[in-house]
Amino acid sequence: MKVLTHSTWLASCLTAMALPTVTAQAGPSSEPAGVVYTADNATGTNHILEFIRKANGTLEAPTVVATGGAGTGASLGNQGGVLLTSDGRWLIVANAGSDDISVFAATDSGLQLTDRVGSQGQLPISLTLHGDLLYVLNAGGEAGGTDSIAGFVFAFGHLFPLPGATSALSANNTDPAEISFTSDGDTLVVTEKGTGLIDTFTVDDLGIASLAKTYSSPAPPPYGFAAGKDDRIYVTQAAGGAGNPGASSVSSYNVRADGRLDPISVSVPTFQTAACWLVLSRGEQFAYAANTPNDSVSSFRVRNNGRLELLKSKAALPGAGSHPAEMGVSLNDQFLYTLNGNGSISAYRITSFDGILTPAAQVSGLPTTLNGLAVR
Repeated sequence: MKVLTHSTWLASCLTAMALPTVTAQAGPSSEPAGVVYTADNATGTNHILEFIRKANGTLEAPTVVATGGAGTGASLGNQGGVLLTSDGRWLIVANAGSDDISVFAATDSGLQLTDRVGSQGQLPISLTLHGDLLYVLNAGGEAGGTDSIAGFVFAFGHLFPLPGATSALSANNTDPAEISFTSDGDTLVVTEKGTGLIDTFTVDDLGIASLAKTYSSPAPPPYGFAAGKDDRIYVTQAAGGAGNPGASSVSSYNVRADGRLDPISVSVPTFQTAACWLVLSRGEQFAYAANTPNDSVSSFRVRNNGRLELLKSKAALPGAGSHPAEMGVSLNDQFLYTLNGNGSISAYRITSFDGILTPAAQVSGLPTTLNGLAVR
């Protein structure tokens, strides 16, 4: 595990800063069990929708909080636009329409905006955090600029651009989908839909990412992915998208210390079309892939060595025209939530021993531009 110690410029920045008081959200079993967050990605003003999650998986009507930044009002084809820290105290949001990032303290009384900073690029779409180091994926090529990643130090609810921590992807416009650290924080992984490549960047002790190594996806394009224990990644493969029905799959890899990828399971089929998003259960026994054109979610068993086995091609069916996208799993590993393109969120109870999904609740009538999902 990387333990980062950054230079005195950070300490001097923090000296005069008034920091918010943050209270961890906790309480007896009679109180709400958790929270679900998403962003509406609305043109002009981006908002967070904060849903209180009940113990039975149902969601209360959302509280709407402006991020201070702007959305795009259109699908971003991404995963990871909303990030909740592992302790549940901070929520970080990419504002794709205004090229910046907002930080909120998650307090007992709701979300409190603590910072908003430029993303060091254009069209930020995905975020990843390890310790006090945050990286953002900028899809600037879609906006006439260039695709890139950029690093920040995260401290006490504030982000500070890390000098020298900006790197290009394999081309100016790669149509990227997601960025994530591996479990040890030593490598960053990025998927490029437009080129069919998976990029890896090793990260040094100062938090600076190296030049990328690139690997061809066996069934391009690679799309959303999840980083699991022991520096493994689990990547969806849309296999040509809607024009190639039933051909999508998921692959798993070991990520070496030098950034090289060693395949574990290659192209395990979903027998569905265009698997695009993926999430691991908290215990990492199961993986779930969203097949957007088929309005379905596939389930996989994850073996201890990272090998994947298809359990159910259609483990969940959020409904005709739902177009499930990003997913999240509750902290207690009991519920899977799917963010759907028809302006709804579906909840499924996860059976602990076999990963079976049982419908639990659904919220509809939400914006169809929803982007990013974080569950606690």
